[in-house]
Amino acid sequence: MYSKILVPVDLHSTETSDKALATAKEIAKRDGASLTVVSVQIPIPADTMHAMPNLQPRLDEYLEGHQQDHPVEGLLKHRGSIAAAIQDAAEETSADLVVMGTHDPSLGDYLFGSNAASVALHTPCSVLVVR
Repeated sequence: MYSKILVPVDLHSTETSDKALATAKEIAKRDGASLTVVSVQIPIPADTMHAMPNLQPRLDEYLEGHQQDHPVEGLLKHRGSIAAAIQDAAEETSADLVVMGTHDPSLGDYLFGSNAASVALHTPCSVLVVR
């Protein structure tokens, strides 16, 4: 049913992402789909004194630990909005399914909306949200 699955991963807190990736792997194995993990690096404004860390080694390490039962590709996006970066990645990879984890909503999520809600509303492919 699905041929290209995208899984957004928060490299700073992988617990919910791991659940989503496990679900995506089951679907990918069942359908013979390819699997791409995307992580978003939010750029730090140039006028701050902080250097932007390079998340590529962290993404590579994460992928290395998840290759054993299904091949997984990686993609690092640089964008100010996490939801917009996930939408870009879905279009770039021609994903027909996004499988993403979510957390218990906070007050800010009720006021501004969560990334999962934004992706589900604005991404043209199917979105599965895993708790």
